[in-house]
Amino acid sequence: LSGAHALRGEHPAPAPQPRPLQVRRSLARAHMSRRAAAAVVGRLDRALQPCWRRGALPRHVAARGASAQAMCALGGKSVGFRTWEYGLKWYKSKEDLIQSSPGDVFVGTSYEYDAAAASSSPRNLRQVRKYSSFKCHTDYWELLEMHNDCNVLQNLHEIFPGHAPRCLYFDIDGPLDFERLHSHVIPWLQQYVRWFFSGDRLDWAPGDPQPVVLKSSDQLKYSCHVVFPQIQFDNYAVQETYMKVLLNALPALEVDLEGGETVPILAKLVDRVPYTRFQLFRGPYACKLADGKLRPE
Repeated sequence: LSGAHALRGEHPAPAPQPRPLQVRRSLARAHMSRRAAAAVVGRLDRALQPCWRRGALPRHVAARGASAQAMCALGGKSVGFRTWEYGLKWYKSKEDLIQSSPGDVFVGTSYEYDAAAASSSPRNLRQVRKYSSFKCHTDYWELLEMHNDCNVLQNLHEIFPGHAPRCLYFDIDGPLDFERLHSHVIPWLQQYVRWFFSGDRLDWAPGDPQPVVLKSSDQLKYSCHVVFPQIQFDNYAVQETYMKVLLNALPALEVDLEGGETVPILAKLVDRVPYTRFQLFRGPYACKLADGKLRPE
């Protein structure tokens, strides 16, 4: 792989040989209503029952998510730009951050301002980002640990600037009905990534690449972030080259339904948007900001 780094090496056990995926024409990502999603999920459940009895599908290894029980909601509101927060000095723009001789670890956080100065109604709140940095990851992790120990919510995102390396990751979003298929969706995505990067030909170990999953407990939609730390890109430009092909080929993985119909499940759930030159990635236990409050869910 040119510019992308993946697992290599000899392994005592040969990699399994799954049925090859048939690449079909790229399909536009379809919007599904809640009723349509529920119907598809029901049919998928029925179709998967015999597979589970045969042990034909791999089981999901683990799911890591922010624990709402370990954190409490802040009573106040976070409205308006504050120069100092989390013990850090913040800047309103990426350019101002870069000109400030920042540390090695860039971070961002959300804040809201009242677009209508004469009104304090949450309906007039606009959300934007501000930016800061840590000297090293140890400082970043210690701050997160301190907030966790004190049961204080935070909204810190790590930033990958364009020149920085980054792991392969996916943002999965869909109607809440699809959450019932979470234990299937992750192995399907794992199988797809292994096929795309020719893992069998490269003698990857069985079970590679291993996903790290951050699952939201949002009650309004099915949402999770999936990272594959074993597959890394040199920088944003290299990532962009691979992601264009990888995202366009998502319909290659299809799930068979009753009556001979197939569904390109990954093409419906994988978000194509969250890949930018100045990429913000939600940090551990980071909560979303809405109507001036951090939401532990």
